[in-house]
Amino acid sequence: LLHITVPVAADALDDALVLRDGRLRSLEIAAQAAVAKRVVLAASQTTPQGSASLAMAFLAAGADQVIATLSPVPRVALDRLMDRLYSSGTGDLVRALAHIQATTEGPGGDDAWLRVEAFGHELCHPNQQQ
Repeated sequence: LLHITVPVAADALDDALVLRDGRLRSLEIAAQAAVAKRVVLAASQTTPQGSASLAMAFLAAGADQVIATLSPVPRVALDRLMDRLYSSGTGDLVRALAHIQATTEGPGGDDAWLRVEAFGHELCHPNQQQ
């Protein structure tokens, strides 16, 4: 599992993760020979378009599942969602995300954290019990 919590920025070329020592562009991520099978892009600071292109880059590099923000999400809401996601007790983060989003109201009635989406191959495995 790779969990990334950095801002996302965009320019004329593409989206990029903003790291301490520079930017890591989606094209550079897609060109990697191997990445983690599960990736969580918990970026509260994103472009208005979110981090979908970065999610697709991780899939192109070999990830099976990516959970990413679709647009800016308040940090408090995203932190709450991540806490619930990782404490769900299931190894299937996609099912855990779906359950949390279906059954939880955001802090103060703010459902901004619903702007988090799962991308990938075999998002819900039909042979697994819920």
